[in-house]
Amino acid sequence: MKKLSIVNGISMWASLGMLTFFCANGYSQKKQIDHQAYDGWKKLEKHQVSPKGAWISYEINPLKGDGYLYFYNQKLEKLDSIVRGKEAALSFKEDFVAFKLLPGYDTLRNCELKKIDKKKWPKDTLCIRLLGKDSLIKIPRVKSFSISEESNLLGYLTEKSDKKVETKKKKWFHKKKKSEKELASDGFPFFVFNPEKGDLLKEKNVTEFCLSKKGNYAAYIEHQKDKVDSFKLVVYDLKNQVKKPIVAAKTAIQLPEWNESESKMAFLYSSDTSKTKQFELALVDLKTMNMTFYGDANQVFFGQKEGISEHRKPLFTKDENFLF
Repeated sequence: MKKLSIVNGISMWASLGMLTFFCANGYSQKKQIDHQAYDGWKKLEKHQVSPKGAWISYEINPLKGDGYLYFYNQKLEKLDSIVRGKEAALSFKEDFVAFKLLPGYDTLRNCELKKIDKKKWPKDTLCIRLLGKDSLIKIPRVKSFSISEESNLLGYLTEKSDKKVETKKKKWFHKKKKSEKELASDGFPFFVFNPEKGDLLKEKNVTEFCLSKKGNYAAYIEHQKDKVDSFKLVVYDLKNQVKKPIVAAKTAIQLPEWNESESKMAFLYSSDTSKTKQFELALVDLKTMNMTFYGDANQVFFGQKEGISEHRKPLFTKDENFLF
């Protein structure tokens, strides 16, 4: 019995020694994490699920270099990836997805090292993938885009085309009279796209835009430069294809907010030319086009010491009885 206990004791100490050796060896082989490891780290971000849950999209991006945009079809259990894809937006009806295709990290880095003017850098491309047809539409030189929350409408701004190309095109059109002066603008070409019907609206000199939640209206701000900058808010009825200019020749206009039924909208604007502007609130009935304005210092409702803050957007309650 004593011999057995001695053998068991030796085997136990031998096992512990081997375990310590393997642990120490394992720790010695593990890669040390320092600042050089940062470049290899990747981040999963901007994940989203389509309204009915058929599609999932997300990005995996490294600290430096090109990332990947992933699309997962839950029904088919199929995963697709697109290199340099960014900012995916899934449509409400799940019939298309829109995303940006970037020029590439190395391309932009070379432009930066060569000190090329940023106006001449390669631009992003807007990609519209029609999920039912499994086809892809590419729109070059995109600036920004957004999708309506409860419709299949897409709005986007593109960069201005080259001036040399524009002058060549002008030769094919009628010559402008001397009185017809084309004013400069900080705006860009604006489009509203439907995957079934194509472009529903094309405008120029647009600085900002938004689509109503149900997709009944597109609102955009036009800009022109003369002696003083002037802005014009226009609302386009997409169902009836009617353009409704709302307010013009103001120094500052914000995009509108709609109520739940999209029968009314509210927005802030200012006519002050000074840096510190006094804003007013406009409430518009889109059926009758009647407008009510609030915020004048002479109005008893506010008084001379109070005004409307431009730092918070107007907000309708869901029952449409109140406007904050």
